[in-house]
Amino acid sequence: MKILLDLILPIIYDLKIYLMKNIILILSIINFFYGYPQEKYQAFQYENKFGVVDKTSLEEIVPPTYASFAPVFQDVLAFVDKDKFYFYDENTGVTSIYIDRNQPILIYKMGIYFHCVNNDKSVLISSSKFSNKIFFNREYERITTVYQNIMGFTKTNSIDVYKKGDYNTQYLKDVSATFFEFEHLYDIKNQKEVSTYIFYGKDNIYIYDENFELLNSIASSESDYKKILQLIAGDYKKIDQDWKTDGWGNISIWNVKNEKGITVFSVDGFDFSFSVKGNFDKSTLSLSKFYLDVRDINYWVVIKNIETQMEYCFKIDLKNKTFFYPKKYQKKLKLQML
Repeated sequence: MKILLDLILPIIYDLKIYLMKNIILILSIINFFYGYPQEKYQAFQYENKFGVVDKTSLEEIVPPTYASFAPVFQDVLAFVDKDKFYFYDENTGVTSIYIDRNQPILIYKMGIYFHCVNNDKSVLISSSKFSNKIFFNREYERITTVYQNIMGFTKTNSIDVYKKGDYNTQYLKDVSATFFEFEHLYDIKNQKEVSTYIFYGKDNIYIYDENFELLNSIASSESDYKKILQLIAGDYKKIDQDWKTDGWGNISIWNVKNEKGITVFSVDGFDFSFSVKGNFDKSTLSLSKFYLDVRDINYWVVIKNIETQMEYCFKIDLKNKTFFYPKKYQKKLKLQML
């Protein structure tokens, strides 16, 4: 019986994985056509600039103005132009403006936040819920995290530390350092493994434990991390860790056919197609990798005029045979459902 189970179980497992992958693919395609949230406004792109359209009236609310779009934000429309974020509430139309530090930050079990500046103070804004913000009492050049601990790098070459669960005040303020590393070390004297934060780059090397209690300090202005590890090797030895990361995937479901000055886009398996006048091809949103949301990006239709290299993008409500695109641009492009 055990031999039989050993033969059958791997087959059942492989079948389960196969079915799960296909179910996820089918659900993704269905969600592409039918799974839209009920916000009032939607972003669109016309001739390489982004604006806002009313999804009901298809009237242009904000003309094509912004250089880039950030669909990573889930409950607001976020646009980027030069060094500023423009957050547009999808229901009320209220706009908020922040200076963009161009720095996405992953906080463990809290999601992706973006480092912005408002009134000369840094703020982290959640990509999943705009109202979730972490405010700081000073402006930082950059911010980084280890798990849910936050480190802010000041303009005066010092580092502030905020511990998990309390972001209102600095647990460590103005640590005299320009760099830090989170490192697993072996404490030779006490013969145990310790998780440490190593601050360095100015007058001293500071070694803190995982609770930010000072373990050791060494007088050195060394800024080469490999040499730092050599300097502390008499007391601590680095423990090598194997880390694995998951990659992102993407699929293209659009078919393109150019004929007699008209381009037709269609999708296999669906009774759906649309046409646009001119010689077009499918494209991808030309956005910073920081602003992409892989879950959302597959739901956009992106087309590029081959001659002019101008890009146009929008979402489609297949159920109601509607482009979420201003009427006047539909008319200019001769964009039609077939």
